[in-house]
Amino acid sequence: MALADNLTRGINKYVFGLINQTSCPNAVAFNPTEKKLVADLYQVAADKDIPVDRSVVVLNPTTFAKVLGMLDASAYGGTDAIRLGVIPGLYGFKGFVCSTFLGAGLNGAIIQDSAIGVASRYLAPATPGAYPEAWSAVTEEGMALGARRFMDLSKGNDIFAMDALFGAKVVQGKKVVRLTAE
Repeated sequence: MALADNLTRGINKYVFGLINQTSCPNAVAFNPTEKKLVADLYQVAADKDIPVDRSVVVLNPTTFAKVLGMLDASAYGGTDAIRLGVIPGLYGFKGFVCSTFLGAGLNGAIIQDSAIGVASRYLAPATPGAYPEAWSAVTEEGMALGARRFMDLSKGNDIFAMDALFGAKVVQGKKVVRLTAE
């Protein structure tokens, strides 16, 4: 699990690193101090012709904590935000999630589900039979990983390795709105 976690964190860092001024020109200042400012993101998305129901709001930890602090049973009515750290369906969006990998100066981003293309595939060992065990796995996020277990017989070490073959690109930069600190 540690190897898979490390790989998927690296993939997430790469993907969120694609959200910048060059590839995603739309930006608005966002520093929520009240629920109304969070709800106003609906209008921000609509103004940019981004379907809210097909979009996710990704926030940095500080901003996500502010939004979590605004929610209670009377405002949201669910336990997902408290138990899972994900706020599905808030204000009509697919969800609000947190990422530590947003670039400097970003409090978040509104991202339409088709704005960033991500692809991965299992890369089988090039030499058949080179490893006693080799298999593929798919993460919760849908990323394909390759795993291998083998031994260094001269040292008596059992070795476990994983890899990921993936690519990502912003394909609809105008369907992303960067939520800037100022």
